[in-house]
Amino acid sequence: MILKESKPKPLVNENMNFMEAVEALGLPRPDFNTKNKGPKKSEISLTSLLEKIDLSGFVNKRISRAGLNELITGMEQIPCIRTLILRNNGIGDEHAEEILRIFNNRKIKSIDLSQNNMEKLGAYIGRKLRDETCSHITWIDLTQNQFYDDSTANSLIIAGLKKIQSTI
Repeated sequence: MILKESKPKPLVNENMNFMEAVEALGLPRPDFNTKNKGPKKSEISLTSLLEKIDLSGFVNKRISRAGLNELITGMEQIPCIRTLILRNNGIGDEHAEEILRIFNNRKIKSIDLSQNNMEKLGAYIGRKLRDETCSHITWIDLTQNQFYDDSTANSLIIAGLKKIQSTI
């Protein structure tokens, strides 16, 4: 008998929209009915061991605030999460509240928000990076966004990046 090695099925595929992709990850959800914020020992799954989530390339599909909120809430329940990649998703200023919430997750060390449609959001991210509460961020990619000609946003981002570099 010859056994063929089978490749595992990817959780996320190109036919999904962003919300479907987030749901396919099966991220843990907080139990708001109990005082304990973590999952019960009997409920620990492989997703609780995730260190990196890459949900890139949804630029031509529907990226929603609800999908981002679901992702952020789920990430808060993952103890090992360190990296979030949201490259080329069409994320714009209308997603500012959700994107800035990502920076509040102190477990996240690395964020890739490149190739999106952020304009004013660049200045908000720059302010957030300068903030003392963001000292946990050690790497960020904001390239190929729309704030390239916004001198205020660029100055704030540069100041935030210098602060990151000085803490490393």
